[in-house]
Amino acid sequence: MKRIIVSLLAFLSISVAIVASNGKGIEFYKAGMYEAAKDIFLQQPASSTDDQVLAAYYLGLIYAQEQNVEAATAQFQKAIDLNPKSPFGYIGKGRLELANNVKAGESLLKQAEGMGKKNADVLVKVAEAYFANNMQAKAQAVLEKAKAADKTNVDIYLLEADVILAKGKDSETIGKAISKVEDADYYSPNNPLVLTKLAQLYRMVSGLNFAFAKVNDAIAADKDYLPAYVELGNVKYAQGQYKEAVAIYEKALATNVHVPFEWCENYAYALYFDKQYEKSLQEIEKNLLKKPNNVNLLRLQAYNMYELLQYEEGLAKMDAFFATVPEEKYIYLDFITVGRLQTKQAGKENAEKSIALYESAIENYNKAAVMETDNAEPYKEMALTYAAMKNFEEAVKNFEKYFAMTPKPLPSDLNTFGDMNKNAATMIFNNSKDVPTLQANQQNFNLYIEKSAKAFSDFIAIAPEFYLGYYNRAKVYELVDIYEYAMTNKNKGVALPYYNEAIAIMEKDNADGKFNKTIADLYNGTARYYLQNNDTKNTIEYFKKALAIDPANATAKEMLVQLKVK
Repeated sequence: MKRIIVSLLAFLSISVAIVASNGKGIEFYKAGMYEAAKDIFLQQPASSTDDQVLAAYYLGLIYAQEQNVEAATAQFQKAIDLNPKSPFGYIGKGRLELANNVKAGESLLKQAEGMGKKNADVLVKVAEAYFANNMQAKAQAVLEKAKAADKTNVDIYLLEADVILAKGKDSETIGKAISKVEDADYYSPNNPLVLTKLAQLYRMVSGLNFAFAKVNDAIAADKDYLPAYVELGNVKYAQGQYKEAVAIYEKALATNVHVPFEWCENYAYALYFDKQYEKSLQEIEKNLLKKPNNVNLLRLQAYNMYELLQYEEGLAKMDAFFATVPEEKYIYLDFITVGRLQTKQAGKENAEKSIALYESAIENYNKAAVMETDNAEPYKEMALTYAAMKNFEEAVKNFEKYFAMTPKPLPSDLNTFGDMNKNAATMIFNNSKDVPTLQANQQNFNLYIEKSAKAFSDFIAIAPEFYLGYYNRAKVYELVDIYEYAMTNKNKGVALPYYNEAIAIMEKDNADGKFNKTIADLYNGTARYYLQNNDTKNTIEYFKKALAIDPANATAKEMLVQLKVK
């Protein structure tokens, strides 16, 4: 990695001020760096007529790509005026004409083809004109002629790959495109453009090791080839190595050449995934000045605001996003993000507005679930929102849907599910005002207790050295004792062995006293058991234990006062 960055630093000195020929401009154009290519061609010094013709042709292509048909037409005409016997101006004009007048466009392209029957470079450009107008069959026919003229011309195979990719981007189609680019690699080994294209295609089918190898080959072939470094950043991004991707993008963007807007997007996303939210947001705001309707940056702006706890601002951005972006461009994460923002903002509002926000969040999670039916995340988010609404019954139901689609849940998921069930059981207890109601609700109470205890036991099985599962399970069984005592005036001590187990785990790692308050809480639970079983001696002993380990423990202090213990 260090060698790569050092090589990239050497690239920072590249200047586009004045160059002696079109070579660098054509290189940039073929790499999709149209603004950088334009800078080269516009600043072309006085040179041969052929160079001027080629510069005008490529400027015309760039203006056409920018949807500036008038400027493109002027450049193609300039190429013709400079040299009426050169095919390039006719190719450019033919390319434009095909969009509105196929017959006129084909006539110009045939004229150009006649000027370069044995010139593979000319024939490839004619094929590109057809391809740019979705006339793939004609493009392929002209490419066959180009092969007959010079089968070693790499642009033939690169365009063939593009023709294939125009049919779709599934793994089979990309595999066929890779085969074509490998043909180009065969005829022109160590070509950085070809090697970078191979890396891109391998990355598209998750062949990241191959992609990494090819992009490094490209850098080895030409240490000044900027697109190879950016593709290396893309590979690192795809590997989840966001910090390295950020470093590479930053170096590439620091060069004094115009870079494609897509590179700026990639950089902003890499910053986001590297948790550099402030910096990502700054990059987004800077680039939205150039393209205020860029969908990718508009959504990422709100995503960053969620992470920065700017919930109200993020909601405003998502409202504007949904109001202006066409529906077909929505992705499931847009609905997940707006739902999360609504859930967080609801906690800051009055009751009426909170309910509206929570309900809207649920609607958005349902939209996400419809959009990606095999994605479990919307159900987890719905569960969390229902929990925030204190609707633990629905929270549990939705978390169970999430688990049904998640064979190996995280320990944190098990902990959350255990808490939801415990809270559902607690709510049943709190809403049971008398013994008959407690008896009527006991079966439902026990169902939640069972689910909660199992979740914490599963947590312990995954993380047996971590205290949290033991502590939470003990608190679940404590609730059983509390419920039983309220119903029968008897505490059976169901929680006692779980208290002891949790305390033993915490004492192993409590040299710094970090678990003192938690252990004291369990001592209080033990004391409560003895108190409710009329064992004054052990009651006092355990309240004293709680106070000894946590001198500020209010429960132990109060109970010892009531018991008249000095």
